[in-house]
Amino acid sequence: MRTTAKCLAILVLLFVALPVSAESRWTIGLYVANGDTNHEVKSFSSSTSDSIDSSGASISIGKTGSSQRNYLSLMSLEFDDAFLDTVFTGTDWIAREDHFGGYFGLILGYSTLSWEEDVDLGLGVTAPLDGQKASNFSYGARAGAFIEIGDNWVLDVSYQWLKTDLRTEISLGGFGDIVHTIDTISTVNAGVLFQF
Repeated sequence: MRTTAKCLAILVLLFVALPVSAESRWTIGLYVANGDTNHEVKSFSSSTSDSIDSSGASISIGKTGSSQRNYLSLMSLEFDDAFLDTVFTGTDWIAREDHFGGYFGLILGYSTLSWEEDVDLGLGVTAPLDGQKASNFSYGARAGAFIEIGDNWVLDVSYQWLKTDLRTEISLGGFGDIVHTIDTISTVNAGVLFQF
């Protein structure tokens, strides 16, 4: 818990330190997310990689200027038998034309994976993952487009990619060890921002 609190404090300090233009406005955003979580399972006799559908939501707070947006966000995704929470800060560089625009941004965050159930590996072998956790720094990028509706509302759609490298290692006694790794997360996000 202390490590998570320290990482959160670092991300908040990074968010506060990021420069924004003088004419910037505060924004609060709510998003839904849908995407793929790439994972790998290594056991005593094999290694498999696959992509798992994931869905979730995120909330963000930030400051948006004419050409830049800085934000702090919490994203929570659910897939199979686990939840993945990521707190991240980022900067988007914006190109706009009237009320339309596009952006590209970089992300730095901290991700935590929490298993909610044991996982059946087949052949009568169950991986005791219930209650297991893994956490790590994460980084990535995103690109998107937006439409401003009036003075205070923005519709926003983006594609986001995060490198997480979250590893959970479980010993199965005579069957050896299993290492489960969440390598990357790719999501399509759609949401609304309120500017004030």
